Amino acid sequence: MGDGGGEAQAQPRAVEVPVTQSVSAPEPVYRPQACRLCKRPTIYLTRSGLSDHATVHHGCWYSAKRDEYVVIPEAELEDKRR
Repeated sequence: MGDGGGEAQAQPRAVEVPVTQSVSAPEPVYRPQACRLCKRPTIYLTRSGLSDHATVHHGCWYSAKRDEYVVIPEAELEDKRR
């Protein structure tokens, strides 16, 4: 008893863990807001809603990271408006 003769202890083994999140900075928090490019009183609840509106009506998309509207090049704009 306790002399350790014959029983081998299990060795810990390395396990690969998949990366589920990037290590870059987290996405900025979007706060519901109206479009600053027009006079419409509509409040857009999501960043994508505001960006879709800006694409169709103003030819740009909204960047929450920089809190600005980015002009879409004319060649890309036709594809996005379809």
